[in-house]
Amino acid sequence: MTWPTLLVAGFLLGLAHGAHCAGMCGVFALHARRRFVVYALGKTCTYMLLGAFAGATGAALHVLAHPMVPVLGVAVGVGLVLGGWRLGWGRGPSTGGPAWIRGLTRAVGDLTRKDLPGGPFTLGALTGALPCGAVALAVLQAALAGDAVRGAGLAGAFGLGTLPALGAVALVAGPVKARLSAHQLRAVAGGLVMIAGLSTVVRAGMPWVTGTGGCCS
Repeated sequence: MTWPTLLVAGFLLGLAHGAHCAGMCGVFALHARRRFVVYALGKTCTYMLLGAFAGATGAALHVLAHPMVPVLGVAVGVGLVLGGWRLGWGRGPSTGGPAWIRGLTRAVGDLTRKDLPGGPFTLGALTGALPCGAVALAVLQAALAGDAVRGAGLAGAFGLGTLPALGAVALVAGPVKARLSAHQLRAVAGGLVMIAGLSTVVRAGMPWVTGTGGCCS
C-alpha cells in the first residue's frame, strides 16, 4: 500500500466513525474546548503509539507466517463490513458494555473535573486509550500496514479523521445539530465503513486472485 493510499484509508476510517467518537469522547472534547488542539494532539499521539505497536507486531508475524497475511487482511475486511452493517442498520454501537468498560469510562470522566499534569494533552492521551471498537478496527488495519512507521501513520490519519466530529462538539456543541437524523447518520457512517472493509478484502485477497501469493501491501 502506498503512503497516500494508506493515509487516505486511515483518514476515511476515522471520518466514518466520527459520530461514534463524538458520542463516546465528546464530553472530554467539550471539557478541553479552549485547548482542543492540544487535546486532539494527545489523543492522536496515543493512536499513533498503538498503530506503531500493531504495525511492528504485524511485520513480525508477516516474517514468521507470510502466507497468513492475506488471511488476516480478509478477516479484518470482513470484520469492517460486518461492523459497518451493524453500525448503519443494526443496533448501532452499544452505549453500555461490560461493567469494567463503563467503570473505566467513568474514571476517565472524573479526570475532567481535576487538574491533570499536562492538562488537555494528558486528557487526550488517556481517552485515546479507552476501549473502543473503532480504534480496535484502526489498530487491526495498522497491523497490516507493514511496519511500525506505516502503522503509526495509518493510526494517526485515523485520529485526524475523527477530529471534525469531535471539534464540532467541542467548539459549537450547542448550535450545531446534524441535519440528518441519527438513523441517517448511522447509515452513512456504516456505508463508509463497509466500503473500507470491501476495499480491504479486495486488497488482501488480490495475491490469491493473481496467483502471486505474498503480502497484501
